[in-house]
Amino acid sequence: MKFCVSHYIFIFFCISSVNAQVSLQNVDGLPTKEIYNLHVDKKGYLWIAHSLGISRYDGLNFIHFTNPALASLQMTDIVEDRQGRIWCHNFSGQILYIEQGKLKFLESYDYKKENQLPRMALCGDELLVTSQTGLFVCSTTNLKGKYISLEKVPGTGLVSLSVIGNKTVIYNHTNWYLYQKGGVQRLAVDPAIQIAKGNTVTLQPSSYHDTIFLVTNPAGSLQKLVLQNDSLKRVSVVEYHDYINTVTVDSIAWIHTRNKSITIDGTKTVQDLNLTDVVTGKEGNIWYSSLKKGLMVSFRPHKWEKLKFPIGKEDFVRSLNVRDGYFFAGTQKGYLVVVKGEDSKPLWKLNMFNGYGSIDFIRFFKNHRFIVGTSTNTYVVNPVQKKIIDELPLKSISDVDFDKNSLYLATLDGCYVLPDVDSTFVLSDWQTAKQQQFPFCQWKQTVSNHPCIISSHSCKAVRFDKNEQSLFISTKDGLRKVTQKGIEPFYINGKEVYASSLWYQSPRLYIATINDGLWIKENDSLEHFTTNNYLFSNTIMYVKITEDHLWLLEKNGIQVFDTKNDKILQYIDLPKIIGADVFDVAEKNGYGYLTTANGIYKVPMNITVERKAPQGYLDYVVVNNNDTLSKKDIKLPHDKNDVQFFFSSPAFYNPKAISFKYRLIGDDDKWQITKPDERMLRFSSLPSGAYTFEAMAVNKDGFQQDKPFAFQFEILKPWWNHWWFFVLCNLLIVAIVILIIQNKISQRLKVELVRRSISRDLHDDIGATLSSVNIYTELIKDEMGQSEYLERIKFNIDDAVTRLDDLVWSINPKNDTMAQLMKRMQYVAEPLLKAAGIQCHFTCDKKFLDIKLRLADKRNVYLLFKELVNNVAKHAQCCNCYIEIKYNSPYLTLSVTDDGIGFDRTMIDKSRSGLNNMEYRARQMDGSLHINSSDKHGSTIVVQLKAK
Repeated sequence: MKFCVSHYIFIFFCISSVNAQVSLQNVDGLPTKEIYNLHVDKKGYLWIAHSLGISRYDGLNFIHFTNPALASLQMTDIVEDRQGRIWCHNFSGQILYIEQGKLKFLESYDYKKENQLPRMALCGDELLVTSQTGLFVCSTTNLKGKYISLEKVPGTGLVSLSVIGNKTVIYNHTNWYLYQKGGVQRLAVDPAIQIAKGNTVTLQPSSYHDTIFLVTNPAGSLQKLVLQNDSLKRVSVVEYHDYINTVTVDSIAWIHTRNKSITIDGTKTVQDLNLTDVVTGKEGNIWYSSLKKGLMVSFRPHKWEKLKFPIGKEDFVRSLNVRDGYFFAGTQKGYLVVVKGEDSKPLWKLNMFNGYGSIDFIRFFKNHRFIVGTSTNTYVVNPVQKKIIDELPLKSISDVDFDKNSLYLATLDGCYVLPDVDSTFVLSDWQTAKQQQFPFCQWKQTVSNHPCIISSHSCKAVRFDKNEQSLFISTKDGLRKVTQKGIEPFYINGKEVYASSLWYQSPRLYIATINDGLWIKENDSLEHFTTNNYLFSNTIMYVKITEDHLWLLEKNGIQVFDTKNDKILQYIDLPKIIGADVFDVAEKNGYGYLTTANGIYKVPMNITVERKAPQGYLDYVVVNNNDTLSKKDIKLPHDKNDVQFFFSSPAFYNPKAISFKYRLIGDDDKWQITKPDERMLRFSSLPSGAYTFEAMAVNKDGFQQDKPFAFQFEILKPWWNHWWFFVLCNLLIVAIVILIIQNKISQRLKVELVRRSISRDLHDDIGATLSSVNIYTELIKDEMGQSEYLERIKFNIDDAVTRLDDLVWSINPKNDTMAQLMKRMQYVAEPLLKAAGIQCHFTCDKKFLDIKLRLADKRNVYLLFKELVNNVAKHAQCCNCYIEIKYNSPYLTLSVTDDGIGFDRTMIDKSRSGLNNMEYRARQMDGSLHINSSDKHGSTIVVQLKAK
């Protein structure tokens, strides 16, 4: 689990010492305050063994390592082998090591057979661990282990060891041994070495130069031993009369008791913290572990100092300016103080408010005159003459700037301009010049101390650009530029600029923004500085230029920009305070001065230090927010395409000065940069392909590590994206299309053949037969005189031929169109009605030609229509027959109307009537048949059905 250390809680301890006082600061972020052991690895990371496990710290984040098979969480005895593994053990005796970001077990050491807490140390390329049977030795090159038996330990005696050079001294509560790679031998022991009864005697794993430490508890005595040939000699004994936690070796040996820690030479003492370890990091910071206070640090000695400025105890400096070797300071309680030196007595001290209100800014104007802005009024002060020259007629001025003869004032009510009244001032000339400069303003002849408003928008910052002769004002609606043309928004890349502070130094305008970093405008060019190029934050509260330095008071810290070289100064040792805590800055004789509520900090500006490239490392890679990768050059399935890279740089004194340049080759080859506190990058939904992630640590000055670290991986194509799959898909599609086409052709051919066959058979066979019957009946009629029967035969045969002709027409594919149907209906109706002496009136809607009917429906419509016309011809006894076909989507309507005698449907013989047949046909088409007829008033029959 990863904890972000958002801040340090500064707790200063007053510690008595023999010759020195140690100042410690608590470090937050660990889940416990009980720490047993510390270690700084070869890369510079800090490792912490504590009551809840083992953690690594890089200055920003803690990474906690665990394993579900742990028998206990408490860890101790951290050592690092030549392969870079971090070793430790827990209080249950399990031997563990961290490799490739994972906590693993050394399986060859059987902790279940041990009844004591082991002690562990490295001797060359061997890991040595005490055992109930003697000594366990593990090669760190191949992780193979073996047990070396010593004489049986009587009772409950403990085995302890101490490494000195390439040798290891072992004590098993009875005998002393010397281990060298390959074997164990007995040691001769100085009789002066005391083994007090009732006490536990243990060797400390670390030695100091040639000194081995033997601790006796609870008596609290420490014996110093040396190894001479094959003999162990006692040099001295020190009685501490307190339980000794540990003896640890850093640049010097520390003896840690429950109530006091002291160096072996007695020069440093730490009281009442119950320390367990002290280590020095590569940056020179000293880390302390405590069973009482947790992790603490004493940072390397800082270069800055805190001044005692000559003001009251309950007061502090809010504004500061340096001019002509003098300090001009304004205080929270409204005092204007002028001193020659930073710690000298005031030359002049003026109470401007009688204790009420504060002095918020001091701006030098000219001729020993300053503009002094307070929480209420604004004054022109001449400290040389030690008097207030004038009071400006505006309240609560937030900012002021000048040109040759004018003052521009930013207030909550707007931006104003006032003339600079001196011996050469002529009001009319000033007004004429200003009217030419800003003609849109309403300039009136007025007294010299009456301000003229330029903008009525609330204004918090103002600067005059001497090159462009234009004014820049920061309003709540954005940055505005004032020229002869008027007041216009000043856009950057087409967007509003929300400036928090402005400063001008010819020819540049510096624009500090609320959330977009720093913009530098020089004539028509713009340069941008953000967290992508080494700023701590994109939120800048205030900027100010002192000499050639632009001070950036940011949300997350303070930085200084070199205006000559356009770089952030890297080696200024600034106090660890954020920009919001700083009220003002000044500079004098190579020193910067920062005013805060806690006092004034004096910071040296010219520090010569050795340039060291920052070092960054890839910690681990996580795929799909679940799987941790431990190997490079791996191949991932297509659905494992959400990749997170976790990296770090061991930097403790100023960790947010480090950013990372990175790129993902295969996705975007352009280098990008992280935010200063960003230590994880995520790439989501990566397409298939080969990728290489590269990154390198860079500091705020742009100095970067020599070679980027890299991680190569490949995301495989899904099985459906391989060439063979596309080939198979194309072949399958072609086969399906061919089958569909063949099926359609086959079906059409079958239908066509059936229709043609039926048409041909009906016409050729049955038609021919019926025609011949018709001929024979004619002959019989002439020869035999059987006219009545023969007429019936002829009539039936004629009817059959007609019906056969209709059937042949309906199934013939040439007659599939509605136009053919309409022609057929008209062809049948007109001759039939004409033969009966009836005038036919046939009308058809053109929309009828566009509809489509199934073959069966088309046949039923035709036959039903024919039946209707036949009935009119046979029974209506009319003069006119009106046939009308209409289409009103989705209904097709066929109506047949006559002006004949009509009929009463109830009087018709149902067995001989064709009405039932017509209704049947209408129902087959999901249609309806409506009859409207009365005796001697004609008839109307309407057929309606759905059609497309």
